[in-house]
Amino acid sequence: MSSVHALCVHGVGDKTPSNFADKAMKWLSGALSARGVTLYANSVHWGPLLDRHQEKMERAVAREGSSNRMLQRAGMSVGGDALSYRYSQDAINLLFDYEYSSLRADDVIIFSHSLGCVLATDWMRSRRLARVSQLVTLGCNLEAFNQNNEAQWAAECPWQVRGPRTWTNCFDAQDMLGWPVRHWLPWVRDVEVDVGGLLTRWWGVSHMGYWTDRTLWRETVPRLILGA
Repeated sequence: MSSVHALCVHGVGDKTPSNFADKAMKWLSGALSARGVTLYANSVHWGPLLDRHQEKMERAVAREGSSNRMLQRAGMSVGGDALSYRYSQDAINLLFDYEYSSLRADDVIIFSHSLGCVLATDWMRSRRLARVSQLVTLGCNLEAFNQNNEAQWAAECPWQVRGPRTWTNCFDAQDMLGWPVRHWLPWVRDVEVDVGGLLTRWWGVSHMGYWTDRTLWRETVPRLILGA
């Protein structure tokens, strides 16, 4: 393998910076370069597609005399993304299409985090993506979005997750929002990792530490995607 072409997908968050994966891709690029492999990466920055609806809701709440706009804004950002993304699914899929088409390679690896795992698999289910060779999920909570509709999930699940030739799920045991998936998707490889700092890993906040963990991207991920 002389090159790796990656597509990065972020999770929930209001106005998530478009450079959310830059640090991770810099570390991964350095690790791959030492092995004679060149990295090309794009990001699916889908957050702004939902901002207009959230801002409208924030203005409505403010008019009613909200006493703690900071907390309510954070709640709308997280809960709003998770609950309303399906209303913007067509636009999100088109964004995926655009970034995917920019990576002109026979093999594309998708790195997705949190709600981004749901968006990526929904997109993969709706497309024929022969060039996606690997899916790497980080802090995956896909099961939570389908636990109340087991019949539909059983019918759609193979189409969602069997597109890539391999699916590796990285999870931190201290992550309250990201879990192993092999118990219900037996073809997935679960890999336990340790992300976050001393002040975050014990409180479940490690869920936000995947993109910024040096060891994960310099050591673990290169081994996983290269099979070394």
